[in-house]
Amino acid sequence: MPYRPSSTITMFFCGSGNNLSEYKATKHAVPYLCKIARFRHIGFAGPGGNSNSTAVYKMNDNGTFFRNDDGNKVYVGPKEIGTSKKSGATGAGVGATIKSALDWLKLHMDGTAGGAPVDTINMCGHSRGSVTAVIVAWAIQAIYKPTRPNLKVNLFLFDPVAGYKNHFQSMYSHSGVTFQVDINQLPNCVDNFEGVMAANMEGSYLVMSKDKGFQSSMPAAPNNGGYYRVFVMPGGHNGATKFNLDKSGSNIGRIGLHLAQTFLEWCGSRFSVNHKLTDAQVLEAYAMARNPNAGMSGVKKKLDEDRHFFSGNNTMLTTDYRAPLVRKHLGHGHAFFVNNHHKELFLRTFGGHDWTMFIASGMISLDEVKRLRTVGNTYNETITAIVELGLIVVPNQPEMQMAA
Repeated sequence: MPYRPSSTITMFFCGSGNNLSEYKATKHAVPYLCKIARFRHIGFAGPGGNSNSTAVYKMNDNGTFFRNDDGNKVYVGPKEIGTSKKSGATGAGVGATIKSALDWLKLHMDGTAGGAPVDTINMCGHSRGSVTAVIVAWAIQAIYKPTRPNLKVNLFLFDPVAGYKNHFQSMYSHSGVTFQVDINQLPNCVDNFEGVMAANMEGSYLVMSKDKGFQSSMPAAPNNGGYYRVFVMPGGHNGATKFNLDKSGSNIGRIGLHLAQTFLEWCGSRFSVNHKLTDAQVLEAYAMARNPNAGMSGVKKKLDEDRHFFSGNNTMLTTDYRAPLVRKHLGHGHAFFVNNHHKELFLRTFGGHDWTMFIASGMISLDEVKRLRTVGNTYNETITAIVELGLIVVPNQPEMQMAA
């Protein structure tokens, strides 16, 4: 069934401490995508994300919906959510956000909000916002799927994390239906799924990640045979959600924004600004993220999260529980390829040659480097990263060491 923007609704769930104006300062992808989304969409601030909402949003008469500075109507949750830093750290109040999301969804599902009948529900989230989206999917499975078997549900999630001591329940009720949820499993109503998992937890998350309450909650694939893919990215919990429109930010953040917009548009959502990258641009961004000495020409040095990478047994992972999930979705570490997506793009771009040695060992011959150069100057960063990582086989030098 082709996706139709007029019958598609899109819901955005921010992570803890983030509100819908967050894109202005920290360049988070989820609130930014909400900002540029078109047609039927809504955004929800994360726990701790509303503390400055009075300066950003104006409340209307019913005290529920807000209008941001460009007049678009958004819902940011009850005022008690985000009244202190504690709520951002603990995730308290997420239950109210779930209820608010289901209240808004009901308005569209029962026709109260007007518009074409809904046949597609897309959701995008980060951190606890990602877990919130999973719970909303379980609600859709219980409340709407029994009477609307053709309803499509699609999720794009950035690094789901449930929160300290897990503030999400196993049972919820809405619209007269009580349903059970499992945040580590996608319900069968989910047709298409893509997720981004951070390979490393850093900074303030290092202490929290030692508590299993902050373990990754990347949900397992549904049992319906639908499309399911997880991209493992180097960097910390926020790495793939941070971008910068002047290209001075994280390379991984640029890829994250690209992946999210590409997926959501494929599933029927629409945006007023295009941030999708070409295959060549994604390859170059991966190469700059992989190169420990690379910065983006003429702009600030890339963010710290691009300088950390999980590779084989030389792991920089800080938590035992995250490591198995990373290895499951990454496959194995490689001296050059950041993940399987990077490898697939490389092989598709430079096809027509047997890259067996490079794929197996990470080492590449001088002739193969010349082959890469024949494509032109488009892939200078890819070639530079290979050189900087010391992956070129030097003739007449039998003992070669792979780059760490």
